[in-house]
Amino acid sequence: KEFSSDMLKRQFWIKKQKLSAGQSTQIILNDMSTDKTVLGMMKWQYETVELKRMYYSAFSPVKNTPLQHKAPESKRRERHLYNTDFLFRDYGFKIKEFHSIMDDGMLPKIDPKLALAQEFFRDGPLDLNDASYEELIRVPGIGPKTAKKLLWKKRHFKTFEEAHRNGINIKKAAPFVTVQGKRQLSLESFYP
Repeated sequence: KEFSSDMLKRQFWIKKQKLSAGQSTQIILNDMSTDKTVLGMMKWQYETVELKRMYYSAFSPVKNTPLQHKAPESKRRERHLYNTDFLFRDYGFKIKEFHSIMDDGMLPKIDPKLALAQEFFRDGPLDLNDASYEELIRVPGIGPKTAKKLLWKKRHFKTFEEAHRNGINIKKAAPFVTVQGKRQLSLESFYP
């Protein structure tokens, strides 16, 4: 398919029709593009043609095709691009933020939210009782719904267990947060 005449032309037509279901598209991930390039296209698609959803598929060679001898793409890369897409769409993270954790235009081998949290909380952990929404959603183990719920409630957590009962995944969050000045000192602390 020709990108501009076959794909973009149709995408702009769909946008113009204002269809209630909207539109989605798929990107096949291979060694011909970096994650930085893919994320740039993702952002452009969401903002320009009002895409509802982007799907990512790791390339897998098919016998008797011109690309049958190409190496398959990592499923981890596919999963991390889905994670990043979700952080962009539902959390409001900016694409430029992901550039800071990239190496040669590729996302790190760990979960993108975890990599960003390691950068964001470099100066120290966050006090769960005083954190803003923007700070809370940067903590692994806290999503937008839980962050909103925590802001709505008057937070006076005394223990990590209490925070866990309020929707926080303590196993993921504990390295980045404190509760009344206490923080996790080891993986086994506070929660098994």
